[in-house]
Amino acid sequence: MKSLKWSAGKILNTQVIESLDDTIIDLIMDFLGAGLAALISFWALRNWKNRNAEANNSQTETYI
Repeated sequence: MKSLKWSAGKILNTQVIESLDDTIIDLIMDFLGAGLAALISFWALRNWKNRNAEANNSQTETYI
């Protein structure tokens, strides 16, 4: 996102990036968002694997 703001500032010849504090906050929020996405993905993968393991152990096979 920062590179997009930097590029827009160069193309439009305007001040898009406000301050160093703004940049640091953006980086922290990006880090937290990526961490949350990783946790949700891990949780979803575990549920998917558990569901498929249960289906493979049953006598009927289901094809999705």
